[in-house]
Amino acid sequence: MRILHWTENWRPVIGGIEVLLSHLTQEQSKNGHEVAVVTDLTNQSLPPSEHEGQVALHRFPFHKPLASKDLRLMKATANAVEALLKTFRPEVIHLHGFSNSLWYFLLSQNANPHPCVVTIHTPLTQRIPF
Repeated sequence: MRILHWTENWRPVIGGIEVLLSHLTQEQSKNGHEVAVVTDLTNQSLPPSEHEGQVALHRFPFHKPLASKDLRLMKATANAVEALLKTFRPEVIHLHGFSNSLWYFLLSQNANPHPCVVTIHTPLTQRIPF
């Protein structure tokens, strides 16, 4: 199965979700699944794509276009996400939490229709950031 995990942060940011996903994605890969991760490009010195073991990692500049209200950059980012979805063709997408980057997920829905699973990693009493 081709599984795409969508998370707000990845290394070098280390927190509970990142540790959980690191273990989960490696185990899924070991069990024969093709696994990829989509995350924000928080640090411009990091490569936009790389592999951690057999897991493909794809970083996109999600926050900068939204913060600057740059519609051209938003569209370019959405197009890049769509291109990944058309190439990787996930059979399921696992969203981890709610974040501003999910706007790009919503924009890309027509690129490759697929089932979606959402895990909310924070108590519902906390304010959701959108």
